Amino acid sequence: MAPKVIRAPQAEAYLDGREITPEAMAEAGRLAVGDVKPISDFRASADYRRNLVAVLTKRALEGAYALANTKRQANQTR
Repeated sequence: MAPKVIRAPQAEAYLDGREITPEAMAEAGRLAVGDVKPISDFRASADYRRNLVAVLTKRALEGAYALANTKRQANQTR
């Protein structure tokens, strides 16, 4: 979306203090779309890139959540 990493303050604020659920992760992805200003070029349209932001944000949150749970379970068995 940009030549550098950007943050998604709307998604961050939404998740702050909230229980992490699949619905919350999906909503954070939708909110992250509001923080990007993608361009259209020969590789992809701006609409496609906005959709990609929502999908990839949700996937990143799912992966982070799964990793945190795995580590938490490993620490509990010690």
